[in-house]
Amino acid sequence: IYEGLPGRYRLPGGLIVDVRVEGTELVAEPAERRPLRFEVLSPTRFRARSADLEISFSRDEDDRVSAMTLHGSGPDVTAPRLVD
Repeated sequence: IYEGLPGRYRLPGGLIVDVRVEGTELVAEPAERRPLRFEVLSPTRFRARSADLEISFSRDEDDRVSAMTLHGSGPDVTAPRLVD
């Protein structure tokens, strides 16, 4: 289910978020901030365990993950995936 999701994503303003898998959890760690752990809602959508936040992932026409979108209390924010 996590295939292709780990990587680095750039939020507006330049903040980089590192996404990785630890055991059975998806972990998103913004630069110099505490990591957030996410539980699976669907193959492309995850809910934070400790915050009112969900993330989803988009794929391009070649089925590669191209962006992560944050869904919280405000407007959705999309972070393009950085090339490895």
